[in-house]
Amino acid sequence: MKNLILAVFMTTTLVSCNDSTTTAGSDIYYPTPYYTCENIYDTWSNQFIFACFWVYYSEDGSSSQELDMVADVADEQSILLDKTAQMYSEKYSLSVEQGLKIARNIVDLQNLKDRSVDDLADFAKRLYGMNTDKLISAIGQSQIGDNSALEILVEQSAVNFGTDKQTMKTIINDLHKKALEENDINL
Repeated sequence: MKNLILAVFMTTTLVSCNDSTTTAGSDIYYPTPYYTCENIYDTWSNQFIFACFWVYYSEDGSSSQELDMVADVADEQSILLDKTAQMYSEKYSLSVEQGLKIARNIVDLQNLKDRSVDDLADFAKRLYGMNTDKLISAIGQSQIGDNSALEILVEQSAVNFGTDKQTMKTIINDLHKKALEENDINL
């Protein structure tokens, strides 16, 4: 019986010590995590970026940060888009704005799983500023050997891009090489 009383006494004493939230008469402070947005240094791009993240506290009271995963993905996509735009602007001697226009349209088109004819027409209209009906007609004429209508559209597209006709032909050949070869169209 003495052992039983001793065991109960020790158990209640240990439980009460572990469950206590007071130390020397004061409550233990448990800081709550919080969500914040601020400028931080991004080591990947070597720039300061605006990011949102959670701040957590460890047992010793120091804080740790966890970046928002959605923000990470958005930052990566933004950097990838900027790098692609820079590559296009350097490759074709275009302004960064026009390089970004190409990059955005290509990424948008690549993100579509099932591309319809309407999607491709929208791509051509947004990228080249061409009327798709005229483009289809010009491609049909080019397939039978008359490139005059297609040459006019290439010139108009070059004006829209702020570049010369030959550079525009190079852009079209690079982006649509397979389709042009399949349809026996030479620019």
